[in-house]
Amino acid sequence: MDEDRNDGMESTHQEGGATPPPPTGGEPTAEKPPNPFAALGGVVASPTKAFAGLGNAKWTWLILPLLILMLLGAGSHFLYSTRADMGTVMRRQLAKSSFASRMTDQQIEQAVERAEKASTAQKAIHAAIIAPVVILWLLFVSILYWLVFMAMGQTPRYLQTAQVIIWSQVPVMIKGAITCIVFGLTNPTHLVEQNPIASNLGNIIGMSHLPGWAYALLSNIDIFQFWMMALYIIGFSVVLKVEKKRVAYVIIGIFLVKVILTTGMGFFFMK
Repeated sequence: MDEDRNDGMESTHQEGGATPPPPTGGEPTAEKPPNPFAALGGVVASPTKAFAGLGNAKWTWLILPLLILMLLGAGSHFLYSTRADMGTVMRRQLAKSSFASRMTDQQIEQAVERAEKASTAQKAIHAAIIAPVVILWLLFVSILYWLVFMAMGQTPRYLQTAQVIIWSQVPVMIKGAITCIVFGLTNPTHLVEQNPIASNLGNIIGMSHLPGWAYALLSNIDIFQFWMMALYIIGFSVVLKVEKKRVAYVIIGIFLVKVILTTGMGFFFMK
């Protein structure tokens, strides 16, 4: 009878819904990755939580952000080339190019004429070329950061690095969407295609008021650029389980190298 009473008490205890004690030891349970569409908003609203899930996501989850980036890149170029006066744009580009001084007047006029007479099909092809360029560039950037963190003694998987890099492009997506709207609703002839939005000092001051190196330098001081860098820091600190301060040194260091390179290119190739 005592055994029956004990069995009854154990049964009643289990049916009462008592929570068993949590297991001790072992690896912490990885967070379930978010839905790819929800991840877009998650990177903006709660990047720490979003990257905790994205660090465990499969490679197929890269398709959505890459597709968005390719469509926005190709779409903005097509809108610009079909709505702007490309002859005027070409003259402005040649006026700021250091190579134009080596061209004869006839060569300049031929370049302007080709820009003016380009067909819609040709412009569409040029826009389509942007799609694989976007993928290759982001894969290269992912390899660069992967190697840098490996050199620091970290052991990230390449897929983890790619997830952080590519999902951190959400600010670029937002900027690209704004660019498409601007190109679609206005005549963008007076705008610089690669830098059409007043999100950086280069655009605010204007290319025509700056030497090439200064324009390139100031164009790097961009709110969308800094937002993306902040996402890099958060993403890598979460995925690699490294202090944000240590990750920030890497992100800022690579950014400064980029600034030096682009400023140098502006010095040598732009007036």
